[in-house]
Amino acid sequence: MHGHGLSSDWWGFGCLLYELVMGSPPFFMKQTNDQSDDALYQMIQTNAVEFPLSVSSELKDFITQLLVKDYTKRLGHKHGFDEIASHSWFTGVDWLGLLMKKIPSPLKIISATNFDKEFIGNTQSVQDFIARRGWENAYPDPWKYTDWDYP
Repeated sequence: MHGHGLSSDWWGFGCLLYELVMGSPPFFMKQTNDQSDDALYQMIQTNAVEFPLSVSSELKDFITQLLVKDYTKRLGHKHGFDEIASHSWFTGVDWLGLLMKKIPSPLKIISATNFDKEFIGNTQSVQDFIARRGWENAYPDPWKYTDWDYP
C-alpha cells in the first residue's frame, strides 16, 4: 500500500476552499440509517462537483482542477505551488509582496498565542520559493523583524 503525496493535500485544499465559499462540502449527503460511508465514498468517486451560477468562472475552474479525481492530472501535481499560484484565479496577486509581508492583512491578529511557532516560522520553503523566481534582492529580509515578536 502506498501513502498519499502532495496531490492529496491539493485535493483537501480544494474541498476546504469549496466549503469556505459555498458553506457546505463539495460531496455531501444527509446520512440516514440505510446509508453508509461507502455511499459517500462512491459519490466522491463518481459525482462531479456542482457550483451555483454566482461563482466566478475562475474560482470554479480553480476548485474543479483541485478536485480532479485522477491525482496525476490534478492542479499542483506536476509543479506544486508554482502551478497553483499561476492559476488565473490568482491574477493580480503580488506573491512577492505577500511573501515579504508587505501587503497588509485584512484580518488583524490580536494574539498569536494559538499559533504554533513551528507553523508560523517556516522560512526555508519561502526562501526556496523566492530563489526559484530570482527575487532574492527585491526586498529586505522579511524574517528580520525588529518591531514584532511572538507574545
